[in-house]
Amino acid sequence: DVLKDGARAMVQGGSPFQRATYRYSPLVSYPLLLDVKTGLPLAKLLFCLMDVLLGDAMGQLASHRGASSHVRLLWLFNPISIVLCTRGSWDAVSVYLVLKALLSKRAPVQAGLLLGLATHLRLYPVIYAAPFLYNLCFEARRRITWGRALAFGLA
Repeated sequence: DVLKDGARAMVQGGSPFQRATYRYSPLVSYPLLLDVKTGLPLAKLLFCLMDVLLGDAMGQLASHRGASSHVRLLWLFNPISIVLCTRGSWDAVSVYLVLKALLSKRAPVQAGLLLGLATHLRLYPVIYAAPFLYNLCFEARRRITWGRALAFGLA
């Protein structure tokens, strides 16, 4: 496993990038240090917890949009998401950070930091930066100061 090899290299005082196929953030290896040191799959428990938090964030977002908050059950009992979180995928963490950024759109610095961290962990959340900026500047069909957009971009 590429991620565990990165964590093993960190335990030995090296860099996770010593393995040629390691292409993730070094932050990804830190939770896996628990697995390497104890021999127990503790990081998978963290991934499962993040999956439950992601389901809760989906429910919060749905209730903010006027939909039923029971949409979280569709995520929590989806067999694909169950398999992904138990095998140790970081996608749930990135998606959770993007959803929390969506929920904190009234605080552009917090939204920018969350989206930036999600992009640091996985590259694909960067595609959401333009819609975030558009929403911050032209929310509810009225112009809002460019200061919010600048604060989001700087974060």
